[in-house]
Amino acid sequence: MLLEDEPSDEVVRDEVMTLLVAGHETTAVALAWLFERLLRHPEALARVRAGLDDRKDPYRTAVFKEALRVRPVITNVARRLTEPVELAGYRLPAGVAVLPSVVALQLDPRYWGADAHLFRPERWLDGSPQQNAWIPFGGGARRCLGAMFAQVEVETVLAAVLRTVELEADRPADEGSEMHHITMIPKRGARVRVLRRLGNQDVRPAATESFGEV
Repeated sequence: MLLEDEPSDEVVRDEVMTLLVAGHETTAVALAWLFERLLRHPEALARVRAGLDDRKDPYRTAVFKEALRVRPVITNVARRLTEPVELAGYRLPAGVAVLPSVVALQLDPRYWGADAHLFRPERWLDGSPQQNAWIPFGGGARRCLGAMFAQVEVETVLAAVLRTVELEADRPADEGSEMHHITMIPKRGARVRVLRRLGNQDVRPAATESFGEV
């Protein structure tokens, strides 16, 4: 007999399949946006580099969260109601799909201040945001199973890349976005130039790479 809070074998199987199969593209796109934002903010980049020797640098985590705040990968997470719900004065019947606006919420000045549209990782060091004001992984009891795994992946890759090469954006203008399957990706692939390999003082011919092509 299952305990009241013990998941069934089917639920465990579905969650593991989601973690293994559904997390690759979303994590890759998150990395692409992180580099797209970070390389256009040299002060933030310098601060991340300064903390590379700290395995748990809080600023690196702040950069990860801020990139997903201003450039969420998934913008149309929906839930289908299984029973009637009253929401903001509206009575919604069972069977209706409800979609929160991730972008509108995460750029709302009521929660993030007058500079909500700016990439400013420092805001995450000033305190925690209001509950459910940051939902790139959804919210509530059905929050994305791979959220912590994705954070560890992204921060690990970021640190490894910055220890290895010096990069710059291929142009100063921000990249636009476009829909690819269910994700919002950098329109030009988050293209960067590799200036040199660290540890080698010879500047190599600039090569242009793309983080975001999927």
